[in-house]
Amino acid sequence: MPQSGPTAVVPITAGSSSIGVLVAVWGVAEADVASRVIDPLADFAQQVGIALLASRAQRDRATVLLLEDRERIARDMHDLVIQRLFATGLSLQVAGRLTEHPMVREGLANVVRHAQADSARVALSLRPTVQVQIEDDGVGIGAVTRRSGPANLRDQAVARSGRCDVTALVPRGTRISWSVPAP
Repeated sequence: MPQSGPTAVVPITAGSSSIGVLVAVWGVAEADVASRVIDPLADFAQQVGIALLASRAQRDRATVLLLEDRERIARDMHDLVIQRLFATGLSLQVAGRLTEHPMVREGLANVVRHAQADSARVALSLRPTVQVQIEDDGVGIGAVTRRSGPANLRDQAVARSGRCDVTALVPRGTRISWSVPAP
């Protein structure tokens, strides 16, 4: 291993904080060079300190921007969730009001009692006629011995100068379409 000559250990500072050291080692024959560059080496160490401090500040700014973006995204997501919950609440209120309509109540009661359905869908239109359509994915209308439910729905429609049709869906299910003139 070659012999080392003069060695300089210069602190790397930023303001009053020491953030490292700069070590320079010269060969044995370069003692005169070492004595001439010690002041420029100290200036260089100070510039390195400033550069490191600027780099840390830039990294910190990037971190702050990232955190601000995450916070903004979280607020936006919160607002979106609140809007969707509000819309869902309104939809549930409308659905609740639909069941207040006698025809809807009767049709859904038939689905619950007889259809063995996994789901049912209700559509209501008020203009130019009152139209209610209920579809389910149940066993279908099939051969029914008692038709009081569909008969009641037809009677209600006819009494209001309207009509009621009960249709079997393929591959399974039933559609009840009920319409009367709008009041």
